[in-house]
Amino acid sequence: MNKKISVGVALAFLFLFTALTVTLTMIASMRLFDQKVLNVKERAAMYSKISELDSIVRQNTYFKINEKSLYDSMAKGYISGLNDPDTEYLTQEQVASRAAKARGTVISPGFEYARDANNYVIITKIYENTPAQQQDLRIEDVVIKIDGEDVINLTSQDIDTMLSGVLGSKFSLTYTRDGKEHEVELMRVSVNEISVFYNEGIEGIGYIKIKSVNEKTYSQFESAVESVRKNTKIKGLILDLRNTDGGTNIASIAAMADIMVPTGTMISGSYPDGTTKTLYTSD
Repeated sequence: MNKKISVGVALAFLFLFTALTVTLTMIASMRLFDQKVLNVKERAAMYSKISELDSIVRQNTYFKINEKSLYDSMAKGYISGLNDPDTEYLTQEQVASRAAKARGTVISPGFEYARDANNYVIITKIYENTPAQQQDLRIEDVVIKIDGEDVINLTSQDIDTMLSGVLGSKFSLTYTRDGKEHEVELMRVSVNEISVFYNEGIEGIGYIKIKSVNEKTYSQFESAVESVRKNTKIKGLILDLRNTDGGTNIASIAAMADIMVPTGTMISGSYPDGTTKTLYTSD
């Protein structure tokens, strides 16, 4: 038997449901609004603090402010305040340099370096047909100044930025050799980076060093592996990944690993919703 309800009761239920829906919507909206207001207040406080500091500095400084350097430093400070080791701020020049390096080319005068125990810059490699070679720079020369600035006070990132710079631009470099100081002018040029070095075998052990990972690393690594494999006396292989740069180029890393590892999953990703996805496999 079908039950019937009056029109009045039906309308009462409808009004009650509508009121409940509106109430829940208002509660959610107010919470969202309160959160946004809190964010707005926090941002306003941050902007006010920066504005006050900027006003005090500009009224009292004796030096001319480099606005670009100031803005970059502010951005770096903001990112540093996140305390996230995997996040960093890059200037426009650094972004261009990173992009070129990812393609396997670098803007450079044509040499590589390492820091010694005293924090000086020691030249470790000279690329052929580059300004560094043309100016007769040599391995183990000690760089002490770049554009008149003492390198001992600079970080490695600072040095990389100064050496790379704008393609075609020039800078002065001061170095010592056999106790004598020399100064040369170098131009920044585009250099194809060699990122894989190898030895075909010493006492039955092959050696491959991956210095950095970029779009051209895989082909260099493949050639190195084939060269080492040709030595029939090889019984083992050392793959040197110490201080390898460019570990974010996952595609190149997976392609190189595919040569060495058995069939199966090589790289998988875990996501905030709890799912796991296979990204690269070895065949």
